[in-house]
Amino acid sequence: MAKGARATGRYIPVIEERPPDFDQAKQGILRKWDETSKKLLAVLQGWNEERLDKYLLPHPILGKLTIREMLFFTLYHDIHHVNNVRKLLGQAMFEEIASGKGASQ
Repeated sequence: MAKGARATGRYIPVIEERPPDFDQAKQGILRKWDETSKKLLAVLQGWNEERLDKYLLPHPILGKLTIREMLFFTLYHDIHHVNNVRKLLGQAMFEEIASGKGASQ
């Protein structure tokens, strides 16, 4: 990952023109993310610690990951994208906020 892994094929997002109602589109994306996150958490309630380390999922760049590893990667990946947006907006990165180096948010 440190070497700058890039998405390929179907994992490259399609860039569309700016929607007519940007705020509505943004709210729709956030709503979908929230719904999907809640579904994931609900499913995980049925998983015990042993199962998280037993089953593998394929990742297109990292190879096979345990469910636990994929969950940690998903968290890292989400924070990476949020930090990209924060950078574009001129806001402190989450790491800066957590360390006390960032501007108060």
